[in-house]
Amino acid sequence: MRFMTAPLREALATSLHLNHRQLLEDKEPEFWEFLELVDWPNPLPEWDELFEHAEEAVERVRERFSFVDCFAIMGTYASLSQAFGLGLDPHREKLPSTLNPYHLSSYVPLQGEAFYRAALASPTLALELLSTPGFQPHVETGFAFSDLVEVLLRAATDEDLEALVVVVAQRQVDSAPEGLTIVCHPSFGYGVVRSQPDEPLRILFADGERTLAPHEATWSDPSDVFRTAASLALPSPTPLAEARFWPIVQALDWQAGASPSELGPTLARLLNAEEQLAFAARTYELKRQLKQQVEAWEERTGEQIPAGDDSLNDLLHHTIGLGQREYEAALANPALVAARAKRRDYRESFSYIEQYAWAEVPLSTIRELLLKHAVPDLTHDPVRGLGLPTPEGVVFAWD
Repeated sequence: MRFMTAPLREALATSLHLNHRQLLEDKEPEFWEFLELVDWPNPLPEWDELFEHAEEAVERVRERFSFVDCFAIMGTYASLSQAFGLGLDPHREKLPSTLNPYHLSSYVPLQGEAFYRAALASPTLALELLSTPGFQPHVETGFAFSDLVEVLLRAATDEDLEALVVVVAQRQVDSAPEGLTIVCHPSFGYGVVRSQPDEPLRILFADGERTLAPHEATWSDPSDVFRTAASLALPSPTPLAEARFWPIVQALDWQAGASPSELGPTLARLLNAEEQLAFAARTYELKRQLKQQVEAWEERTGEQIPAGDDSLNDLLHHTIGLGQREYEAALANPALVAARAKRRDYRESFSYIEQYAWAEVPLSTIRELLLKHAVPDLTHDPVRGLGLPTPEGVVFAWD
């Protein structure tokens, strides 16, 4: 990916610092190992010595954990502190009136897993920490454990930030809801939202800030858009030979009930990118033939299969998914298709497996295919990578 500029890097770092706890999955088991590696001083030394310790600690944890995992672990620290704070709420009358409960709830996880578990079960147990030598320096420090996030960000490479942004953006794809912080756009790439929820959507991208109109403020993940555009732009392949097609269908075992998303990776392991397109072409051709037979049967008998356009497509694809014997029987006797429709004995949709398989193809492979076939109107941008025209404009690979 090649979308990082100095202003965008700074904006991303700020946004991630402020919002990391909401963005990544919980990693509590890893947090306790992380805490041991950090070896956070207790009591805390002077600021300069503490910051030097923090920098060395970040070097140690980066040898064990990825940057994305480190960020998730720091988010877990915030969650652990919050969980203890909620347990402490019913006992607030026992706290000194001058105490900010946050200082205690953020201190408890730093005592290690055993103490945290005990304090979580009996929150008043943590009151003994108030008189320990390390608590007051924890309250008064200008550099808290949570500020390790800042040290992590300072030490991060562009590749580290890019990896984290991809994870964060993938959790927010398909829309721009209130509270959105980092987005991905098929034409402009990754960016940081700079506007308030009640303002027009202003986003800082690598090539500068843009204000998006309401109709532009909803989009799909750039890689998904580019993949789809690529599959449509590549020349139609010769359909996969049936002698190879049907054994693959049998291997997918659609009748067993696995979802298309579960079967997509299986198909991707069985076929390379070009073969996947040929598989899709064979599926389309088989569906076309079966649909012709069904329509001829309807005209001949005067009966109508009880399925609308979308449902009929699902029904026909389901028949293909059941394998060669079921398909050829239905081709010879479309009344079998009608009977299946009346029983509603089909599901959505065998053809979706192809989409999930295509999502497994690396963007680098798709790029090679586009160049290999000299796809018309292919463009290239030094930052955004290869671009393909769509009705909504050029979309880029951002690879």
